[in-house]
Formats: sequence, structure tokens, C-alpha cells
Amino acid sequence: MRSDRKTVVALSYAGLLPMMACTILIFDPFLRQLLVYYSLAIIAFLAGAWWSATLMNRQVAISQRRMVLVLSNMVVLTAVALAAISPFDAVIFLGYVFLFALILIGEALLSTFRPQPDYYLHMRRNVSCIAIGLHAVAAFRLVMN
Repeated sequence: MRSDRKTVVALSYAGLLPMMACTILIFDPFLRQLLVYYSLAIIAFLAGAWWSATLMNRQVAISQRRMVLVLSNMVVLTAVALAAISPFDAVIFLGYVFLFALILIGEALLSTFRPQPDYYLHMRRNVSCIAIGLHAVAAFRLVMN
């Protein structure tokens, strides 16, 4: 179990490296677009994980399980819409700030996620806060340029 914990934490923090690199080099058009799509993939991954967490936790009322499933779909559809239709990358990144925050708040408040190990919740909070900060910095740098 301890090795699973190390693997989960290491992979989660390593997943921030592409975001960091793209944020630092945000004025390169390819890397800016890479940040959009990589972030979209991470948001979809996190929202998809809500499905298994929700479906496995039978102690939660069915109404809350349905709400979590619908909310996770709405998060992904919003992320896709931002990437597809926003003409301004800064708007996309600010939208992603909101979506990463929404996922983080949902995991903190919804009883569906209470059975998750403490180390995981702590790590997710830290990684999400870093991702939120990176996207805010990317948006700020684009607006100020």
C-alpha cells in the first residue's frame, strides 16, 4: 500500500511539470496550445475519476450520485467549449482556473469523496492549488503582454 501511495503522489506532482514548462514558455504558440489541451486532458481525467468514486460509494444517496455524474460531465463539456470557441487564450486559462477550483471544492465538500485516503486528499489539494496558480499566471502573462 505504501508503494501505491508513493506512485500516486509522484505521478500527480510529475503531471504538473508540463504545465509549469508551458506556463514559463507561454508566448510560444505551440506550447500555449499544448497547455490548453494538456489541461483539458487533466480536467477530463479528474472529472472521469468522479464517476468511479461515485459509483463505488453506495452509502451516498442516489440523488447526490446523479448530481456528481452530471456535474462531472458539465465540467468536461465546459472545458471543451472553452478550448473550442474562445478566441482568447487568457479566457480559456481563467476558465480552467474556475474548473480546477470547482473540482477541488467538489472533492472537499461532497460526501462521495469522503472514503478517499487522507494522503490523497492532501496531495490533490496541493496539486490542484498549484495547477490553479499556474493557469492564473498564464492568463495574467497573456493579458499583460
